[in-house]
Amino acid sequence: MRKILTASVSSLALIGALASPAYSEGVENGYTLELEGRILFGLPIEARDYDDEAGSSEDYGVGGQGSIRILHDLGNRMDVAFGVSAAFIQDHEQAVDYFPTGLPGSRFGAGSGGSSEISSDVNFQTLDVELGRTVNTQASTELRLFGGLRALHFSDNTEVTLNDAGTGVPSTTATRNLTDIEIDNRFFGVGPRAGLEISHALGQSAFGLSGGFAVAVLAGSMDVDTSASSMIISTLASIPVPNDFNPGSGRSSFGVVLNVEGDIGLDIAVSDSSSVTLGYQAEYFQNVRHRTDIFASDSADYLSHGPFARWTSSF
Repeated sequence: MRKILTASVSSLALIGALASPAYSEGVENGYTLELEGRILFGLPIEARDYDDEAGSSEDYGVGGQGSIRILHDLGNRMDVAFGVSAAFIQDHEQAVDYFPTGLPGSRFGAGSGGSSEISSDVNFQTLDVELGRTVNTQASTELRLFGGLRALHFSDNTEVTLNDAGTGVPSTTATRNLTDIEIDNRFFGVGPRAGLEISHALGQSAFGLSGGFAVAVLAGSMDVDTSASSMIISTLASIPVPNDFNPGSGRSSFGVVLNVEGDIGLDIAVSDSSSVTLGYQAEYFQNVRHRTDIFASDSADYLSHGPFARWTSSF
């Protein structure tokens, strides 16, 4: 299985980090540096209907993400922030029997007794620029509103191997049909992003709670390239794939993606200017992928989530 470790720029780190005690104790007209690492769980391949329920795994794809962000205090409760991060999620699943009554639309005929093997490499990069303002500051609670721009690049490369036991079409009972399919989805877009961050100190202790929520609407180019090959194992003779799959074809269109993200965490003050935040986050992309011609219910959305740890330091 081809594995792709990619660099991703995701501003998910931009949501909760400013709400930590380190930010509320930051230096006026100074800087705040944030370093964050995450474990990511991606939407299972099965949820995207690449394989049948029979004998398949429902494990989530697993990956990681790292980010760095810097914030500059402008005075008068205003600030400006820039952030980048990198993420990858990989998934590999096998099914003992795929679509025993045939693929949706009978594109590949019946597949009883066959097997499927699917691997997916997802990565996304985002770049964020934002302007923020603290609109309500109390002794123990701080609220910050922000708005800005996000640039997103999202890529999903999926490889599918369908091994027909010989009961389907164009296979016969004396042959075995092996079909390899590759689908490469890409999106690049830019758009506005807005959200809020809140933090609450737990008395006079070194602990606090923080969280955030943000929404972005991104417009840009959505591309998909597809390829497929099929052979009869008994004779190793090449055979054509169904016409409605359009192997080797590419599509490019204008797309709009809704991006929603949020996190919640426990802040632990290490010093007057530094803190560690441990929490959980999630990010959702709507309509970020093309619906392919192969599987009728192939989803165009993507969800990732997982725990994170963040170091924040002001200077």
